[in-house]
Amino acid sequence: MIFMKIKDEILEVLSGLRPTYDKTKAFLEHEEPAKAISLILGEPNGIEMIEYICKELKMGKLPIYSIDKFIGKSEFQHIIETFYSENNNNVLDIILPLYHQIWVNDENDAKAIFDTLKKVESSSAVRSNEFVLCICLECHTYSTTDEGDTCNSCGVDNLVKIYEFYLSDTAKSVLRNRQFLEIYAKHCLKKSGIEVIGWKGDDKHLVCTSINYQVEGELVDVDVHGITDPIGILLCECKTSKKIKMTDLRKVEDVYNRLTNKIIDLMGGRKINFPKVFVITGEFDGNIPIGAYKRKEWDLLDRTKITDLVAEFERIKSEI
Repeated sequence: MIFMKIKDEILEVLSGLRPTYDKTKAFLEHEEPAKAISLILGEPNGIEMIEYICKELKMGKLPIYSIDKFIGKSEFQHIIETFYSENNNNVLDIILPLYHQIWVNDENDAKAIFDTLKKVESSSAVRSNEFVLCICLECHTYSTTDEGDTCNSCGVDNLVKIYEFYLSDTAKSVLRNRQFLEIYAKHCLKKSGIEVIGWKGDDKHLVCTSINYQVEGELVDVDVHGITDPIGILLCECKTSKKIKMTDLRKVEDVYNRLTNKIIDLMGGRKINFPKVFVITGEFDGNIPIGAYKRKEWDLLDRTKITDLVAEFERIKSEI
């Protein structure tokens, strides 16, 4: 009962700070393709997959290739060598991008990347998916038509089939505006049992990402936030940056301090917790004193923590 009363008080105070949001982001937040591509961050090598699509495939403008079964790196390299010696650019134009998607790094990662790629392929993030090539792993003949499970040349059933798929416009938009980390963080907050704070949008959905509050005439942007039990407000900053320096962290810290001080003031000095999380797709500068920030209720989570973000939020909640 006391929890509900304080929770209502918190929401009333935040409402008084005139929350606003970006209408485009608010729309994308509830679109299934947008959520599907964002939740890939929770899969093994998911962040690497999204970064590859953003950088190498121009935010999904270029096709993504997949195969129907996993094969070893050396075997695929042999296939490439065969078609390279034949100067067969039509086949190379398909199998080289596929190779770089899956096998360019350590082969132990390749199987995880393959599995994650299949999850992307079968998700609502995909607009279209078509068969493009079949290669026999025995005689290395190929076909651009899907003629069954056996090779027309040597008769064996040791084939690999390659598909080409494209992301939907909605999924590409989320990658383009770098909203995928916010949507993923919102999902992880909810899954960890923290009640996400949101405000009704034009379509009656709760808008929970990129909320702006008015604090002493300035806008304070909160990527994702929620109410914890024991009572508190968890503030989560999300950045798709290669490296966060001390100056970047201090800017966010100052902004959040203005917001939390205002909330405390409006609540008559009531003591509540303000755990703060900074999650990034890159790394934090080595000069940042992680321990000192931890004592100030800050958890700094780099790319190595993204896959386990639900567990990280559960840990933070248990430490309140």
